[in-house]
Amino acid sequence: MLPTYVDSILASYYGNPGLSVAEVKTLKDFPKIKKDVEIFYNNYKNLYNSSHQFYPNQVYNIQERKSDFIQYRMFNSDGQYFTDTTQTDWTDDINLQEKYFSGSSEFPYIMKLFGSLPSLGAAWLNVMHPTPRVFYHRENLFTQYKNKSTFRIRFLIPIINNNNSYIQVNREVYKLEEGKIYFLNQGAVHAPLNKGNTLRINFVCDCLFTPELIKWMADLTNLRSVETVENHPIPESDVRDDRYHNITLKDISVVSYK
Repeated sequence: MLPTYVDSILASYYGNPGLSVAEVKTLKDFPKIKKDVEIFYNNYKNLYNSSHQFYPNQVYNIQERKSDFIQYRMFNSDGQYFTDTTQTDWTDDINLQEKYFSGSSEFPYIMKLFGSLPSLGAAWLNVMHPTPRVFYHRENLFTQYKNKSTFRIRFLIPIINNNNSYIQVNREVYKLEEGKIYFLNQGAVHAPLNKGNTLRINFVCDCLFTPELIKWMADLTNLRSVETVENHPIPESDVRDDRYHNITLKDISVVSYK
């Protein structure tokens, strides 16, 4: 039996009113996690340079190789902080129990955060500089795991915000608080916005749709909704479509990662 919020996730995925953003939990030890992130960024911010060259540890820039949005891939099976470009974030060939954050001893509170997320499959640290650019996109809400189609449940965890940083999902614009874990429907059209004068830094974590994760999330209908700040139309010409199409409720399975 699938949780009642699954229908609402699919509605938002297809651009209809539905579950786009929801507050899930408040982080414990947030000041210590934030301190770890600040040290991590100060230590590794030079791995990506202004000439857009990629270093062996693979810092990945998702903003068309512009220097305003850098993404660090942090949870993998190769023993490095960042995945090799030949590796995918999700694959049937890699048992999720073999993936880990290799900076666990150096950044114990980041590790503690990752360890608290059931069936974690991928994690990134996104660093967005102030920019007027808006990068509308959709991403895969689904993955094939052990020959079953299932959700990639995404959590957005703001670590460093400013008063003018937001997330837009479909037409709605939301302001998220530091130190909270939010469900984000990445299958809907969305875009990070940083209209402030300082960095916007957050974790993005994808988890398999397992019984352990469903229990951890509880029933999203009982969680606090996130207030919409404003509404913006989305120019279709600006949207990169990475979604799988024609997914219905009967196509979704709850899977075991063990």
